[in-house]
Amino acid sequence: MSDPKLTAWLKSGKYLPPILRDFHDQKDCFKWMDRFVQNKIRSGSHHLDGYNWVQFHCLTIDFFLWYMAVHGYTLQRTRKPLPFGDWKETMKAFDAEQLERLKQTLQAARNE
Repeated sequence: MSDPKLTAWLKSGKYLPPILRDFHDQKDCFKWMDRFVQNKIRSGSHHLDGYNWVQFHCLTIDFFLWYMAVHGYTLQRTRKPLPFGDWKETMKAFDAEQLERLKQTLQAARNE
């Protein structure tokens, strides 16, 4: 990988989908996915126990998507006309849930 244009493109992070170009947005995404996986593990329908959102974040962003980009592949939103979920709404609901958990924790600490 000695091409300066490829190196610059990889360093820019522009091979990532726009919703994953910001580090904080990446963290929120993987925290949300971790909650999803933990729910699956608790229900006995998943076997990813022992992994956490930080490990998935590093593996996906720093290795898998980067490696694929080096070879000319990028992740992009599909153009299929299907009723997909709204990413912003999903993250908004997740933020609200996290805020409510924090409020409950603070309230419980105050009542002790």
